[in-house]
Amino acid sequence: MLLQTQCLTSHLPLLPFHPPKPISKTHFFNPNPLRTPPRCSLSAVSDPTHLQNPTTKPFPAEVSRTILELVSVGTLSTLTQQGWPLGIGVRFAVDPQGTPVLCLDGSDRQLSIDRRSSLHVQLEQFGLRTPQCTILGSIDKPEDSKFLKYLHSVWRKRFEEEVDEDLLYVVDVDRVLQMEDFREVGTWVTSSDYKNAQPDPLRDSSEKLVNDINTNNIEDINRFCNIYADLDFQVSEAKLVWIDRLGLDMRLFSPQNGIFEVRIPFPRDVTDEKGAKSMFNCMAQLAWEVEKNFHAPDFEKQPSKSKGSKPGYPKMGYAQLVIGPAGSGKSTYCSSLHRHCLDNGRTLHIVNLDPAAEHFDYPVALDIRELINLDDVMEELGLGPNGGLIHLEDNLDDWLAEGLEDYLDDDYLVFDCPGQIELFSHVPMLRNFVDHLKSKSFNVCAVYLLDSQFMTDVTKFISGCMASLSAMVQLELPHVNILSKMDLVTNKKDIEDFLNPEPRVLLTELNKRMAPQFAKLNKALMELVDDYSMVSFVPLDLRKESSIRYVLAQIDTSIQFGEDADVKVKDFDPEAPEDES
Repeated sequence: MLLQTQCLTSHLPLLPFHPPKPISKTHFFNPNPLRTPPRCSLSAVSDPTHLQNPTTKPFPAEVSRTILELVSVGTLSTLTQQGWPLGIGVRFAVDPQGTPVLCLDGSDRQLSIDRRSSLHVQLEQFGLRTPQCTILGSIDKPEDSKFLKYLHSVWRKRFEEEVDEDLLYVVDVDRVLQMEDFREVGTWVTSSDYKNAQPDPLRDSSEKLVNDINTNNIEDINRFCNIYADLDFQVSEAKLVWIDRLGLDMRLFSPQNGIFEVRIPFPRDVTDEKGAKSMFNCMAQLAWEVEKNFHAPDFEKQPSKSKGSKPGYPKMGYAQLVIGPAGSGKSTYCSSLHRHCLDNGRTLHIVNLDPAAEHFDYPVALDIRELINLDDVMEELGLGPNGGLIHLEDNLDDWLAEGLEDYLDDDYLVFDCPGQIELFSHVPMLRNFVDHLKSKSFNVCAVYLLDSQFMTDVTKFISGCMASLSAMVQLELPHVNILSKMDLVTNKKDIEDFLNPEPRVLLTELNKRMAPQFAKLNKALMELVDDYSMVSFVPLDLRKESSIRYVLAQIDTSIQFGEDADVKVKDFDPEAPEDES
């Protein structure tokens, strides 16, 4: 179902959007690009004019019918006996022709001095869009007993409850106003078009499909932006909004340009959930093939539609989430970073998220210890230090929401996190924290610190890579890995071998140190590190300003800091003429 009626008109040239290097971990399909190209593509299921289906979105009448099938509560508006317009919330069912069936008690029936009324119904789609329709018609009270029994069955089917047939009314539809969202121009639908239309066949499974894809296939959604959409801006976040028989709708977020929506049509209609999954998988695979140059793009890219202009779009905040094992130098890094920015005229605010911390070498903008005392929590609830930290999750969002009220609009925050590794490897506490930051329009980067003295042999190198990778997968953020305490390393040549590792040499060394039964595991781990290039480390020597500057530049690039700043042109005084004398 497409819950939007207006054509997407803005047609913009493409600016590449690069998703992460690993292939899509599709929930329904998982190809293996390291061995052979995927076998399934849209060419196997449709003719070469892939995304040129002449009917790319449902008609407004079909959209309205679908909304009334999915929603059972609306606002019935009519005139009071004093002539005032009044709307009340009502439940309703719909018969196969889309006629609303109402159950009105005595007080409800006295609202109207005539039969003219409207029924307004809204369908909220994940907080991203609210398609809606308003039915104009007249309220009728059927008298035929057989027809009343029929309406009774319609009501019972929708709500699984019995009702007094004397309370049943219908709205005789005259016309329908269908709107794709708030602040949009609606489209009028005639009574005949509305009654002859059919609701979308995917209506009952669309919400589940969207949830599954946004949870498990976000890499495919990002790739769709690059392959199927015609954009001239960088996308910071993309979400699937809805799926119907003819295609899918995506909501795109850009820090510089605002919010956009793009419609990606299917090559052909789908009629059920299984067909929608198959079509999405084939389109995802084709997008991967095109990205890897296995398949030529022989389809037309889809234009985007602005949903919020740049002047009205809230400015982004920026944040570093400093994580890493205990003792890796996180607080020292925060202190040095603050001093470096202070010396260079930059402002940043450091937030302490470690309730067990005792003292700081930097000014604290927000302190989690104001919310909770870890010793008290451990004593009252009988928890250990780790359990006490996890208990913070229940109150963290409220504390963060209140604390961030004064920190938006280009503010730069650095969060000094606790060192318990489970907080960023598998416990959802920090992941939920990150989602809250994103909801407040913050661009966030995970900064993972690892003690360089830990990297003394290949086994510890692999262990460090896996720990970093687990945090990367859990948080789903731009990720910068830093080797801290480089000033304490005596033999930097040993570290350089791991900064630019030679896979075959490391694999040989790893096999020497481990039992033969681990050979296949060692090979798989080394291929993961080498083939995907997912984990790399940046050395940080806090004695050198150039090293701090380089690390900060890497992080700023990952969160697009400063990219939307206005260009400042310096005015130069004209040169004085030379004295010819």
